[in-house]
Amino acid sequence: MKQSGLLSPTLYDDWTWSYIFTSGFGHLRNVWVRMIYEDNSSVDYLVNRSGTDYHIFNYTVSHDLVHTSAVYKFMFRNDMGNITTIEEIALKRPNIYITEIGSPDSIIDLSDTKSFTVNFEIEEYNEYIDYVYLEYTFDAGIGTNRVNLSSTTSSYNYTFDSFSPEVTSLTYSAVAVDIYGYEIQLGYGRIIDLIPELPTWEMSSEAQIFLVILSLIIGVTFGLVYHTEMNRRSSKGANYEKSLNIFGIKKDKLVKVDQTPDASVPPLDENEQKVIEKKNKIVISVFISVAGILGLFGLLSYLLLNSITTAMLFFIGAFLSTITLWIFLTARTVEKIFRTPNYASVSRDKLFLMLISIFIYIFIVAIFLAGNSLAWWRVRVNELSYNIAGFVIPKALTTVTMTFLTSIFLLTASTFKDVAEKLDELEIAQVFNENPLNIAKTREAAISSSIRTIGKKGVIFVVIISLVIVFASDLNAYANQGILIMILFLIGALATLVLVSQLSKEKISVVDDIVLDHIILCPQCKSKTALGGNYCESCGKKLLSGQRYTSGIICSECERINAQKSEFCRYCGTTLELETKPIIKGKRKKKR
Repeated sequence: MKQSGLLSPTLYDDWTWSYIFTSGFGHLRNVWVRMIYEDNSSVDYLVNRSGTDYHIFNYTVSHDLVHTSAVYKFMFRNDMGNITTIEEIALKRPNIYITEIGSPDSIIDLSDTKSFTVNFEIEEYNEYIDYVYLEYTFDAGIGTNRVNLSSTTSSYNYTFDSFSPEVTSLTYSAVAVDIYGYEIQLGYGRIIDLIPELPTWEMSSEAQIFLVILSLIIGVTFGLVYHTEMNRRSSKGANYEKSLNIFGIKKDKLVKVDQTPDASVPPLDENEQKVIEKKNKIVISVFISVAGILGLFGLLSYLLLNSITTAMLFFIGAFLSTITLWIFLTARTVEKIFRTPNYASVSRDKLFLMLISIFIYIFIVAIFLAGNSLAWWRVRVNELSYNIAGFVIPKALTTVTMTFLTSIFLLTASTFKDVAEKLDELEIAQVFNENPLNIAKTREAAISSSIRTIGKKGVIFVVIISLVIVFASDLNAYANQGILIMILFLIGALATLVLVSQLSKEKISVVDDIVLDHIILCPQCKSKTALGGNYCESCGKKLLSGQRYTSGIICSECERINAQKSEFCRYCGTTLELETKPIIKGKRKKKR
């Protein structure tokens, strides 16, 4: 009869096997236990007898940490030499498993989740566990860490609630340690991708109001500075009183002068052009110096000081400086095209604008490259990328690049297309002998309009690039602030440009009342009279009748069109060849 012992012992248990013979124990020769192990090796141990009649047999079994399984056979031999098995008990090392319960997401955004808990469970044989620890490693150069897990019966857990700004991944594994010091691994190391928390940008109501006002002020300031600078440097060309003096006109009396070959408000003289050109060079030098210094400081901050945020701020400043330079230089080039006949440096200026555009893009790329050293920028902006022939190109940078190239191309193309159309209108007006003063006023209006349009387009370009950087990457947390800043800057700048351009329009009533025209001699009384009139101002003879020529001969020298039957050019006196061409408004003719 079995008296004591564990119901389901394992190799980890210390236990006692007891057996009592109630009869026939006088015929027992001995009792022993045979331990058969997993490799079929075996060993026998005698079982001790006790009791008054020596009929009680006890054997103490100690834990076995060497083998993984065993069968204990308890047997006896009688005085006849027969062997009988009393009991067979199969033992094995406890199969302890540690499992993870409700594992966290494989990707965790630390801006949304400040902490998370990992949970583990040991369903069986928990009584053999001494403790469970967690071994984890971050990717930010931090070594392996170990921490004991909190436990409740068979469950174990740990909460991660502190993260370095530079971490982007977490690898962890749970390890259980049994009562004999053996370690039981979770079986795999779990990896979680961490999206670093964005730098805090929480704004109170007061801060939001301040930001609104500041954005508007910056926009208004840009509009005022741009308009003031453009207006001051183009004021020489808008001097209508000077234009009247050139044509011999007093404010209170029209004094007619003979027709000139090209009667229009003449361009700036050489000295005035030199003065303007000198000022242009000064402004360009200032902007180039500012952009260069900011770019250099950004590079030093990145390479030597390892101050990534500071470097990015310097690059952003250089980016804005080069854009401002591009806007001012484009406006100046447009003005020179309008004011200088046959301006020969358009290609050079366009090449310079292209060079500035390249530097604008270089500073954009510098912002992305510098940001790659910041974990939150690297993961949120640069991680999603294209791999082209081994070159990794961030998708956000690709989007910004396409937006930049499209915007700068459309901005440049539309600007010079508008200028070309207005120049066509001006030259055709001169070919058809329209009122020279009206031509001058139209030119000044075209210059002002073009300059204002360039300023507006430049502001919109900055806003578009800034918003694309926010929305083409995982910076949506800054969307509200970005929109608040850029839209209000846009409103302030555009509203100021429109408002000041309306308020600063010159109102010269005397000029508006004067009709300036070419002068001819009346064929009847030989007195001077206006070409634009139908009758002589002195004798009343009808001067003009019929319609204008619809075709004519192109002068090989000045490339202007003359009446079809003309033998000499009425503009330069060159002998004409008999080549006719329709006179069509809308097509510009080049001058030599």
